[in-house]
Amino acid sequence: MSNSTSLFDGLPEASSDGRQQHRISETLLTTGDYATETEAWAAFDVEIEKHSNLFLMEREIEGTYIQARPGTPPKDERIDRILIPRPTLLAAGWVHGPIGVECKHSGKKAGPAIAQAMGRKRGSR
Repeated sequence: MSNSTSLFDGLPEASSDGRQQHRISETLLTTGDYATETEAWAAFDVEIEKHSNLFLMEREIEGTYIQARPGTPPKDERIDRILIPRPTLLAAGWVHGPIGVECKHSGKKAGPAIAQAMGRKRGSR
């Protein structure tokens, strides 16, 4: 993206008692100059398409949780993007598999988006 600031610039080091983790989640904001999620996605898509030889991009994938939370009714979910590594990237040594992506507009707390993305690990297409 066009922002030169690192996601981790200015963050204090984590503490072992978890209090620092909470403060980070309360202050870490999404970056960039995007007033809407639609603008942020447009910029993201352009950047990924520049490198289309590396990833196949799937948009708005519907899925179902395969690891339900106890006491929670089953529900279907959707992830914004999945980046699937192409043979070129795999041949270069990529071992991390597909990447699920959630995107928010600039200046939003990043914690909820991170939790949302982590929750997608319980899902299946």
